[in-house]
Amino acid sequence: MTEKIGFVTDSTTDLPPAEVEKFGVEVVPAMIMFGGQSYRDGVDISRSELYQRMASQRLLPTTSSPSVGAFEAAFESMLSRGFQKIISLHPASTLSGIFNAASVAARQFPGRVEVMESGQVSMGTGFELLAAAEAAAGGASIDALGTLVEESRKRVRLTALLESLSNLAHSGRVPMILAGIGNFLQIKVLISLIEGSVSRVTQARTETRGLNAMIDYVRSWGPLERLAVAHANARQKAEDLIPRLSESLQIVNRSIAEKIYVIEVTPAIGVHIGPGAVGVIAMTSAS
Repeated sequence: MTEKIGFVTDSTTDLPPAEVEKFGVEVVPAMIMFGGQSYRDGVDISRSELYQRMASQRLLPTTSSPSVGAFEAAFESMLSRGFQKIISLHPASTLSGIFNAASVAARQFPGRVEVMESGQVSMGTGFELLAAAEAAAGGASIDALGTLVEESRKRVRLTALLESLSNLAHSGRVPMILAGIGNFLQIKVLISLIEGSVSRVTQARTETRGLNAMIDYVRSWGPLERLAVAHANARQKAEDLIPRLSESLQIVNRSIAEKIYVIEVTPAIGVHIGPGAVGVIAMTSAS
């Protein structure tokens, strides 16, 4: 008899509500601290409201992973719903403490919860989870799903064009003095995230050149199976990218081309990359 396998993730996965509902995913909210108060991401405050407050008050929130207890409650909830095994998928441990919190919680459920790290953030993690959830719906075993996640991780790509280096400097990702120079010169930086490693792809003096460089970089990934455009409070900029991507990229599955996700990243990520950032997340073809 096929085991009933469920999925847990956290709000930094940016999984669209329709996909959460379709596959019965349990989403544990990250914590955001702003103006002396703590909020559960997407529960106590909406993303748009938090971005508006960041802009109007010119304050940067801080973030933290969900508590171990929050993950224990999520696992217990899934098991009580009849799931016999759980895959809990989270961002790269090099970028967040979320994976560690989930791993500690999983010790209370030996043999029933497998915690995995995606090597990604946002829909990079989301695409890995969706691939596994689709396979689970088709009857795949827990071992096969673990292998699939590992294989999918190698095929996920993420790139983002940052408006400013200030937020990365405040979060300790780049030295403050370099951020000051970059902002003075109005440099836009294109970064990539592949298997947990963040690197600079290139830089540009104008946004137009930066976006052109990003599309060229995405084109170098080859044929794509899944695609999302992500933004930090810059939806129009993200939507304007879609026709350019559709025209210039080789998309293996045309039904995927008709379902390019537009994702507003959680402020738990936006606080590091800064408002106005826009990016592309994809899963490359397996063949």
